[in-house]
Amino acid sequence: TIASKIDEGTIVSLKIPKAETPAWFTPAISLENKRTIVILDDDNSIHDIWNQRFLNTLYKNELIHFKTSEQLENYLTSQSFLIARSNHLFLTDFELLGERKSGLDVIEKYNIADLSILVTSRHEDNDILKRCLLINLKIIPKSIAPFISIKF
Repeated sequence: TIASKIDEGTIVSLKIPKAETPAWFTPAISLENKRTIVILDDDNSIHDIWNQRFLNTLYKNELIHFKTSEQLENYLTSQSFLIARSNHLFLTDFELLGERKSGLDVIEKYNIADLSILVTSRHEDNDILKRCLLINLKIIPKSIAPFISIKF
């Protein structure tokens, strides 16, 4: 709206509706009942970001880092994972350079969507969004990983 009076001034008011949060987006990482955080990403800088985010927390020694889908798959078939499955949180990249499998492929294969968040710069890709919605997998855009809220 615009309201104007001669010799007094003009007031311009804008009403912008609040956008709904997309169903795929997770606004915070919740660590309730989690003891181990597993990170799969081929980019060292993302591993550094997660190390920094958890540096001054009880979780700093509970981070497990993998750079390939094969490393993660080996872990997912290990006794240490199978014994304490529900205590894990997986922060997984979609695109793993030089690999045929994506992080999403591994999440689907091992049925760990309930324990995972996809951290990807491909968060606007409709095919990826559809796959995530089908298995109720939440996403964090990689660009906001350094800023996403972490609830302990």
